[in-house]
Amino acid sequence: MSDTAIAGNLSEILAFKAAGLNIYSLDELSREKKINDLIRNILEQGHKIVFVTEEYYEEFARIYEEMKTVRKERLPVLMPVLNGIESRDIGRRQLKTLVEKAIGVDIFKEK
Repeated sequence: MSDTAIAGNLSEILAFKAAGLNIYSLDELSREKKINDLIRNILEQGHKIVFVTEEYYEEFARIYEEMKTVRKERLPVLMPVLNGIESRDIGRRQLKTLVEKAIGVDIFKEK
């Protein structure tokens, strides 16, 4: 069992299996129900880091944050991954927010 998992469309994440990551396909079923079930499964499996393709990241993060308020144990780190089709700039925005929180200054601000 790997400490790391990735979730997204099967065709985009299958190669990560060769690197030892557990993969979770979000291709079928109702997205919200599938994501809820997947998050519960990830928590049961004890993953420490979960990568999610940008296509699903915002919805996944919203449901994940709702679960965080209910659950008391430590949850895995959630990280966005480019899906290769189009970038929604989620990763850069998240990094910008975290850096600004940590040092109090927006170092990514454009001039």
